[in-house]
Amino acid sequence: MSLSVKFGIISIIFLTGCVTSTPYQPADYLGNGYKDVQLTDNKMRISFKGNKVTERETVETYLFYRAAEVTQDKGFRFFRFTHFETDRMSETESMSPAFYGFYPRDRRRFPYYVYGPNQPYGGTVTHNEFEAVAFVSMAMDLKKGDEESYYQASQVIKNLQSKIKKKELKEE
Repeated sequence: MSLSVKFGIISIIFLTGCVTSTPYQPADYLGNGYKDVQLTDNKMRISFKGNKVTERETVETYLFYRAAEVTQDKGFRFFRFTHFETDRMSETESMSPAFYGFYPRDRRRFPYYVYGPNQPYGGTVTHNEFEAVAFVSMAMDLKKGDEESYYQASQVIKNLQSKIKKKELKEE
């Protein structure tokens, strides 16, 4: 096997190992992460967008957690969603061999092919990206009958804490 073929195989293995789910973080330069917009004193628009390997459940959990976090940061104890939706953006990609070569055998040459990530035989693959968006209404105290429609922010944070994977900070 030639040096360029070996380098190509190593490059593909390295690149496929680098893709990880979007961590719980403010939106990065690609828009992946959470964004908050203050609408009124007690109303917010909150969103969380994941990358191609972030599952829908993770995106929605992170949005829910962010709503609870913002509620506490703004000095409120309870929140509810007045609108909540999750959008899916799909992208279909055709994969062809990344490179190919020949095995010598009995004076004949037999081809071999190396395909891109997660596609051992090439073909078509669909990637999904999810973004959850919610309008949140926050309250300090609840009126009688509101208990069913509001969440207690501290309880949500406590219950979801173990599911939140935050971005690792690099030590300098």
